[in-house]
Amino acid sequence: LITNGSEPVISGCQIHDGTAEGLVFYMAAGLVTDCDIYKNVGVGICITQGSDPRIEQCRLFKGQSCALLVQDEGKGVIRDNHLYGHAMSEIEVRSNGSPLVQGNRIHDSKGCGILIDAAQGEFYRNDVSANARSGVRLQGRASALFKHNRICSGAQSGVLIEALSTGTFENNVIVLNGHCGVEVRDDGDASLKNNDISRNGHMGLLFYNGAGGLIQGNEIHHNGMSGVSVMLNGVPRLIGNYIYSNLHCGLLFNHGGKGLVQGNHVHANTLVGVRIESQAHPLVVGNSIFNGLHHGMCVCEAGRGTIQGNSILHNRSSGVKISSDASPIVVGNRVHDNFCIGIHVTPTGLGQIRHNAIYSNRARDLHIEAPPHQLALSDNGDRLIEEDADFQNYFSAATRQADPAERE
Repeated sequence: LITNGSEPVISGCQIHDGTAEGLVFYMAAGLVTDCDIYKNVGVGICITQGSDPRIEQCRLFKGQSCALLVQDEGKGVIRDNHLYGHAMSEIEVRSNGSPLVQGNRIHDSKGCGILIDAAQGEFYRNDVSANARSGVRLQGRASALFKHNRICSGAQSGVLIEALSTGTFENNVIVLNGHCGVEVRDDGDASLKNNDISRNGHMGLLFYNGAGGLIQGNEIHHNGMSGVSVMLNGVPRLIGNYIYSNLHCGLLFNHGGKGLVQGNHVHANTLVGVRIESQAHPLVVGNSIFNGLHHGMCVCEAGRGTIQGNSILHNRSSGVKISSDASPIVVGNRVHDNFCIGIHVTPTGLGQIRHNAIYSNRARDLHIEAPPHQLALSDNGDRLIEEDADFQNYFSAATRQADPAERE
């Protein structure tokens, strides 16, 4: 127990097989370096009551609790350590703890790699891998910043944000996790910028139960299911991402999913580029949706939404398909050079199709099977309509909204 303002230097020690914690900092500081801390019943190192030590180049492994616990306004700099094989999470930050965690190897825990509960922290350049639960989990109104980390090969989601927590993730690699790359639920909020989110077993991103956030400039690709899935009143803002080569849809909105999809490049996904179904109603504006292996967009099963100012081209089936009581507003889009029909409305489709430029599609440009009373159809045309003032207003407005320079 290190307490009462002490600032010791502990170097080159072995602290192991104890029946309680290995080290406890209580209202203290100091430096712990090049130590082996292992097989203790309690926490390897506990930082509590405002303590602020430095833990550097240590090895913490195979304890029966967590490797490192920061709690009760504890701080600390945790740098260049190797933490692995604990029965609980490797790092737990609780009750207003706020450490700086940098350059650590964190792997093979039976819990999460990093668990943050009602606390904060900053995490840079850590390698978080092969943990039995999520690589990173934020809960209980937690708030944390993650930059330049690798979060990979976890059995569950790479990142889980829940319970009114907020997480900022920039320039991370989030790959090869068993469930989702990033899962945000139960009113969680994520800020994801410039991350590589790929090769995860299920979705790249999953939002549900009121979760949202700003998702900007990420590469979301080669995931085992959809690149992005939004459901149950999830409401993210997806702006300027590259969403490609996912094994199901690029983006899937269902069960009341909402949100903004703006200025993204959605291409080469195995199924539909953007699928909207079961009372989902996103705003899809100013995107490029192309080279998909099925429809560019499919609105079906009572899906809704507004589809405006998109370029939808070179998809292997229809550019836009509307069926089974779906009722979107499709206005001011360019739909061209698709391998089947440009816009196809089946007998059960509803909605509004207005001021679209539809041309050079292989089968036909516009195929309407629905009766007139189900559909508001007006002022669509071929390439020449692009010179029409109404088309230009719809299309250019969506393009401006999708351009980060215009937003600034």
